[in-house]
Amino acid sequence: MGTALVYHEDMTATRLLWDDPECEIECPERLTTALERLQQHGLKQRCLQLVAREASEAELGLVHSPEYVALLQGTQALGTRELQALSKDSCAPLLSASLSAVTWQLEVGQGGSIYTVEETLRISPPGACC
Repeated sequence: MGTALVYHEDMTATRLLWDDPECEIECPERLTTALERLQQHGLKQRCLQLVAREASEAELGLVHSPEYVALLQGTQALGTRELQALSKDSCAPLLSASLSAVTWQLEVGQGGSIYTVEETLRISPPGACC
């Protein structure tokens, strides 16, 4: 079994919308630098390169509560001030301060990527038992 690489340029859409030293790592270069290093060392070509896809709400529901999925989906319509307030909300402890209008798209894209690997390599998906 080899190493799989799932990538789509939309994954670099994360942007820090306000100053927060805890989340300054959330930037496109976090991913693009890693990809460049893989390329430089000849490792990217050795990976099984898979196409990213979006996760369904049912797949997201295997690892997240319906309330959390709805909360993330609702971020699409929020402005910067609302996103910042939500990131500080004690009722949403799993949300990072790097929320943006593309958080939902990134979530379903990253979730789908996990399932793409699972389907290709025949490993147990998140939330699966035994």
